[in-house]
Amino acid sequence: MKRFKLPLIALVVIIAIAAVCLIMVPMKGYAASGREAKEMYSQYQSRISEDNDETEEETSSDLPFWFSAPKGFLEGKTDDKKYVSKINPFDTPDEWDALGDIVAKREASQMPEELLSNTSTDELVLYCLNYNLYFEALLFDTMDEGIENLKEDFNGCRELLSRDDCADSLIRLYSLYDLDEQAENDGFCTIRFKLLNALLWQPEVLDRLSSEQAKTLGAASAKKVASIINSQNSPYSPSAAAYLAVASQYHSDEDFASIINASSGAKRYVETGMLVLDEITDETLGKVISYFSKLS
Repeated sequence: MKRFKLPLIALVVIIAIAAVCLIMVPMKGYAASGREAKEMYSQYQSRISEDNDETEEETSSDLPFWFSAPKGFLEGKTDDKKYVSKINPFDTPDEWDALGDIVAKREASQMPEELLSNTSTDELVLYCLNYNLYFEALLFDTMDEGIENLKEDFNGCRELLSRDDCADSLIRLYSLYDLDEQAENDGFCTIRFKLLNALLWQPEVLDRLSSEQAKTLGAASAKKVASIINSQNSPYSPSAAAYLAVASQYHSDEDFASIINASSGAKRYVETGMLVLDEITDETLGKVISYFSKLS
């Protein structure tokens, strides 16, 4: 189930459109629902540039660099607490610059060993999203390669993905993650959202999913795709959430996997992130729509 490459919006969203059509129960037939989904995709595509995912991420200098935890995620703690390293490029820029090369900066960004074992999994999630160099995950050809690099470079990420309850923490954060609120509070929300999706589709997470967790994750990611596509000016790309929706269900539900495996184009999308419109029939897309409508 890899490799997913982010700059695929012109190809990826056609499967994601299933999320937009959550209310389209195929009473009219799978093929008709699939055709409607493709029409909605065409309308969405007309509102964005073809190279939208390949443009430089826009950030706001007026917003903080640090991740703002959604309300209710941290129990018994203030949601605005910053889980960051003592030396960082925003609070201590002079000290950060004095470190010199990237190797020294990575070392300074590690979590102290004594902190690793005494930090809750929820807090580890926030440390990972606040890792000084988290954006390096987007510098690779695929997000999977980027996350592998993050695992190698940051002990907090390795610790998080080794925890038995990492799936629960990440899914709860994802469910509470309001796209509009994060856009108002996080100057790097678009990059951070891609990272969060990529963490969730890692095998360390997918392999631990219960049936109920998988359904929760599938519904949450599908709704986020719908929100992004239906918005007239969303700063987010739907591609990462779309892949997460499909990959999570393919990994955990045999019935959904059978729908995907019956289509060479759909199966290739799950395995590589590459999708060719002509290889996905209207009926197959209609069945995907029907599946996600039952998750909502």
